Amino acid sequence: WLVHIGRHEILRATLDGEILFRRGFPQESGKYESAGQFAPTGVAVAPNGDVYVADGYGLGFVHRFRADGTWVQCWGGAGAEPGQFHTPHGIALDTRCTPNQLIVADRENGRLQTFTLDGALTGVISGMLRRPCGVAVHGELLAVPDLAGRVTLLDGNNELLAQLGDQPDEGKRANNGVPRKDWLDGQFVSPHGLAWGARGDLFVLDWVSQGRFTHLAPLR
Repeated sequence: WLVHIGRHEILRATLDGEILFRRGFPQESGKYESAGQFAPTGVAVAPNGDVYVADGYGLGFVHRFRADGTWVQCWGGAGAEPGQFHTPHGIALDTRCTPNQLIVADRENGRLQTFTLDGALTGVISGMLRRPCGVAVHGELLAVPDLAGRVTLLDGNNELLAQLGDQPDEGKRANNGVPRKDWLDGQFVSPHGLAWGARGDLFVLDWVSQGRFTHLAPLR
């Protein structure tokens, strides 16, 4: 499953790139006057096949769809109160808890929020994040790419384990224009996305114009 900001749609594709399904903006939700208001930035899939889409650069809702694209519900919208969002940039299925929940990176509110699969708020995680862009689960670990220059690791209780590669220069944080000559090993610039490898490796994408991936290996 993919999201496309410029085309205002969600897609399903094979791993070879064949497009199997396209779904435009959820007009039936009653939240949008035009497709241009829908700019999704994240997607997560539940065990039953339901698809959850974070409209991070649009109107700030999380939408729930059936696997066939049927719209089910939405929640959130712009704001700073618990359950509201200011740039819900990333979303993931939190498999560390039973039943599974959703965890949303509420970037410009500087926090994560957790929800049941029916959209009920279950928690707010704040105080240790700057501008969280996404979330990724590996076992009991949760990794959060933070646009303001670091990667944060939380344990199964959402307690702080570590903050990796913290950028000490505030002028470089969340700065797309930092030139390659000013990149330093072990320091991030603008972590925008990440993924876990099967062994617990982390692959981190910095939002810089020249493009930068960092591979972190676990120390055993």
